[in-house]
Amino acid sequence: ALPHLAVLIATVLWASSFATGKMAVLAMTTSQILFMRFCLGALILYAVIRLTKGRAGPSAINRQAFFSGMLAPGAATLLAYWGMLNTTAINAVVIFAWLPLITSLCAWWLIAEKPSRNVLIGSGIALSGTLLLVSDDLITGSSSLFGDFLCFLNLITVGFGQTILRRIARDHGNPMSVTIWQLLGAAAACLAVLVFFESWLDTRGVMEVPSLEVWFLILYLALFVSVGTFALDNYGLRYIAVGHISLYYVLMAPLGVPFSYFLLDETITTTDLLAVGLVTAGVATPAAISAYGQFRERRH
Repeated sequence: ALPHLAVLIATVLWASSFATGKMAVLAMTTSQILFMRFCLGALILYAVIRLTKGRAGPSAINRQAFFSGMLAPGAATLLAYWGMLNTTAINAVVIFAWLPLITSLCAWWLIAEKPSRNVLIGSGIALSGTLLLVSDDLITGSSSLFGDFLCFLNLITVGFGQTILRRIARDHGNPMSVTIWQLLGAAAACLAVLVFFESWLDTRGVMEVPSLEVWFLILYLALFVSVGTFALDNYGLRYIAVGHISLYYVLMAPLGVPFSYFLLDETITTTDLLAVGLVTAGVATPAAISAYGQFRERRH
């Protein structure tokens, strides 16, 4: 039960990151906020390991985690935050509902972890909710196809990153050390973008002295969204198949929409609620099919 509880808590924290992340990128450049978030998260986690006298992982595994971190959360979060500058946080969080299908296919391709039929059925239902949301927003003009496309690229990047982390966690464990190197890799990717590309990606320039409100956002994103989520997620990945664990992430849609409403005052339409309902049904489908099968076996 503990790995599933860990992933559920991580999902709730991740759901809040779409609204709080958009608040942050509206205040300062994307690569700067993410570089500070990931560095601070790695420092906090390193201090925890030192205080608890935890052990570092093998250097080969740390290198894999570092390069995986450059991909996800590094490049993936950059794409998500750039996407949210062009679309709504609600769209970003519901598009993330594609994750079970993407990660299941990546795991099947990269580590021969065949997806279950129930997971694919649930993913299909969740996809219908996502398509309904995006099509409605394109008709009303409340978001842009370009922003949604960037969020979709983030989704693919996360799928590959999760699969690599699943292989590391399954074969070697040590989630705390893996998380530190993962965050350092993400920070390195964001620093490269900040130094070489941000000047033409964002005309606002680097903020030399962030305001107190921005520092609170950075601290929240570092402590809860970086340290908390990735440590819990890496722990869960050690025991749960990547296609199964990603079904929890679909809950970001029904959990993330209220965050966007209360923190950003984004409008929630009836279509949005219907889309979230379909996504939630997709999450519940694999568990419902499994429970029904067990019930029939007991009756016979």
